[in-house]
Amino acid sequence: MAIFKLFAPAMNKTKLLSCEELLDIFSTSHIATAIYTTDDLVIEAATQAMLSFWGRSRDIVGLPLEVAVPELKGQPFAQQMKSALATGITFSAKGVAAQLMHNGKLNTFYYDYEYRPVKNADGDIICLLHHATDVTERVLGEMALANEEQQRQILERELALNEELSAANEELAAINEELHQTQTELNTLNDELEERIQVVP
Repeated sequence: MAIFKLFAPAMNKTKLLSCEELLDIFSTSHIATAIYTTDDLVIEAATQAMLSFWGRSRDIVGLPLEVAVPELKGQPFAQQMKSALATGITFSAKGVAAQLMHNGKLNTFYYDYEYRPVKNADGDIICLLHHATDVTERVLGEMALANEEQQRQILERELALNEELSAANEELAAINEELHQTQTELNTLNDELEERIQVVP
């Protein structure tokens, strides 16, 4: 009880943070997160981690997403976000490919992500909260393993086919040997018949 009394006065000195201070704190998060408003998906805030995913600087805050990151046009993300905003239903996906510009080159990355509509006390949707995790290494690793497994199965099929062909070749060789012996026997019989025909007056 004495410990609580000791720290209680310090807790009372906590001040409420301003909206700007909260956004500044939010932007330092190591988790890739962005906040959007309106049907145009205006970027209200983005953490440095999210900006790094996009390969953009903080000056895109305040712009619609597809203006700030134009390579996203034609990809499914904006439509998924708009759907989440319209329905109020959280949308999430795992291991989805995204084409993003990095160092002047369009590259494919893979993400787990969630679009969560945020409601006010009246139940109205006020913004969309977007979390993302870069899972490119995981997905490429899974693809490599799947490819390796596929190659293993192909190799096993080829080995099985080679064994079947080898067995078939052995059978053909045996049949050829039998045919050769039969041909030799027929030639011998033919020669004997010709000799008998010549002996007969």
